Amino acid sequence: MWKIFQPWSSKTLQDEGFKKFNAAFDAQEYDSEIGEDYELSLKIQVVGDNIKFRIESLLPGMVGYASSDCQHIGILGRRMKDGRIYINQAALGHELCHVLHFFDPQIMDPDK
Repeated sequence: MWKIFQPWSSKTLQDEGFKKFNAAFDAQEYDSEIGEDYELSLKIQVVGDNIKFRIESLLPGMVGYASSDCQHIGILGRRMKDGRIYINQAALGHELCHVLHFFDPQIMDPDK
C-alpha cells in the first residue's frame, strides 16, 4: 500500500510557527531584562466548536477569547483518535497574553 507523502505535517507546521513567533519576539527592541511574577487563577474552557464559547460577542473564525476579569480563557481544541486533547497552542498563548495585559497593563496587548 502506498503512503501519501505529506511534506507539511502538523508537527512540521507547528515547529515552523514557533520559529516565526520566536523570530518576531527576538526582533523587538528592549531596554532591560525583567523579573516579574504573576499569580493567576484561570478556568480554561476547551471546545471543539467556537459556537460553544460562553460569550455574547462571537466573531466568525474566532479560535479563542479571554475574559477581562482575568479568570477565563476559551480555546479551540480537538480530541484526537487516541483520546488525547490537542489545543491550539498559538491561540492559547495569545489569549494568555490578553489575561496578563488585563491583569497588568504594562504587559503589551497582543493585538496591538
